[in-house]
Amino acid sequence: MINGRSEPEYDIAAGQVERWRIVNACSARYVRLSLGGRPFRIIGGDGGLRTDALTVDEMLLAPAERVELAVGPFEDEGAEIAIESLPYRRTSMKRPRRDRWATLRVGPRAPSVASIPAMLATIEPLVPPGPIQPTRIVRLGARMTLHGHDWLINDEQHHHDAPVKVGELQVWEIVNETGMASAVGRSMAFRAEVAARQGDAGTAALWASRVLTLWAHSDPSLAPTLARMKALAAHRS
Repeated sequence: MINGRSEPEYDIAAGQVERWRIVNACSARYVRLSLGGRPFRIIGGDGGLRTDALTVDEMLLAPAERVELAVGPFEDEGAEIAIESLPYRRTSMKRPRRDRWATLRVGPRAPSVASIPAMLATIEPLVPPGPIQPTRIVRLGARMTLHGHDWLINDEQHHHDAPVKVGELQVWEIVNETGMASAVGRSMAFRAEVAARQGDAGTAALWASRVLTLWAHSDPSLAPTLARMKALAAHRS
């Protein structure tokens, strides 16, 4: 459903660019968003605007994640574009499926008043580039029990770690040992791709190496992403 409606139909004029705000309101489902394989631009997310627009033809939204998109322009009047979720295997226990959420129809041409500037926002880095020693390591795990699963942090159900001081900036290394994809890993992989496309090989390699650590025991469906991260990590200077 989109905005409470099942498979709604939307219209967009040929030649127009629209700004969309999409929120994955599913309680646990990951949405691999696609517009019929057509390119769209990511201009922002939960943290606000990006520095510049990133052109993609799909993106993964974790539960409660938000994204800001620039959609269009489309030139083929009369076309019908599927707003859909592509198959995504989060675990080996469930078979992924492809779902059509809505249909976007391209109508008669109209002038567009939208424009995407080359620089959307200025973002100052929190930490300097290069290798960073993590403040703490957080290992996410699970174990089978008589009642199902216990979800663990550093081998404990209710883990208590050292507190964070007010005003202190910490760098956490998060290791996913559950075999399930996590939103943290996807976020890191996304940042690695962004850095690579901006020509910052060092930062891309840093994020990619974190993904490789986090998803060291992940589901085989993540193999293409891991292969890409290995390629980016190999360029660390």
